Amino acid sequence: VVAIVGGAAGADALAAALTAHRPWAVLDARLRRESTGHPSASGIDVAGVIDLAAACAACGLPLLALSSDLVFDGAKGAPYLESDPVAPAEPVGSMHVALEAAIAAAHPGSLVVRTG
Repeated sequence: VVAIVGGAAGADALAAALTAHRPWAVLDARLRRESTGHPSASGIDVAGVIDLAAACAACGLPLLALSSDLVFDGAKGAPYLESDPVAPAEPVGSMHVALEAAIAAAHPGSLVVRTG
């Protein structure tokens, strides 16, 4: 297990660290939670998430990133599927939608898990 924490390292520095440590996969578990239990958009390092996705893609490493079920508004009345369109009801949900799109653009082979 290797922890790469914080800072404005950038994708190149992250790729160098990943190359040096040679993990078989990367888990980005930086989803922050406030005392209310809801993710805090201000606690998410957006540039860092994108840089990590790009570095993993450059190194050919699988990336598992965490998002939130707040990308949905809850109006469906049934469990959501991956194919359901997102419809965030809160700004935090909108932030997660944007992060999911940025991760997918930087690393098309990544897996994003929406936690509840």
